[in-house]
Amino acid sequence: MQKNEPLLPDFLDFEVYPFQEKEWINWCVGTNEKQTIIFIQSTDDTDELMAFLTKIIAAVKYDLKRDTLLCVLPIDEKLSMQTILKKHPAQKILIFGIEPKTIALHLQLPAYQVIEWNNLQLLQADSLSKINGQNKLKGALWNALQQMFL
Repeated sequence: MQKNEPLLPDFLDFEVYPFQEKEWINWCVGTNEKQTIIFIQSTDDTDELMAFLTKIIAAVKYDLKRDTLLCVLPIDEKLSMQTILKKHPAQKILIFGIEPKTIALHLQLPAYQVIEWNNLQLLQADSLSKINGQNKLKGALWNALQQMFL
């Protein structure tokens, strides 16, 4: 009979974050009718950048407030994407300027490439403020969005 070995301390190579459900409810808005979740940093939550995000989403024939759930993550905060998915099912996840591990997603996502994972389409991109200032990044984002949405 084989004896079960205890897990080695380096087995979990990531932190486990406590998660307060009440917090994320305050961070996320939208009705998510088309099962699309968007994560941005609170530094990108300005009128100019929200107008830019609204145009991005309109370009793929979505309405930001009706068709998506927009989660604005405060600086130095973490949350669990999986917990959000339990209440808000999604098919598409867009991550702008946030490291995947910050939303408890332990994958390495290449920037501006649509990745299929666990019945989800994931797209990681730079922050809205960085994209807004560079036409090359706008083009890369548009190409990825066409693959994901159109």
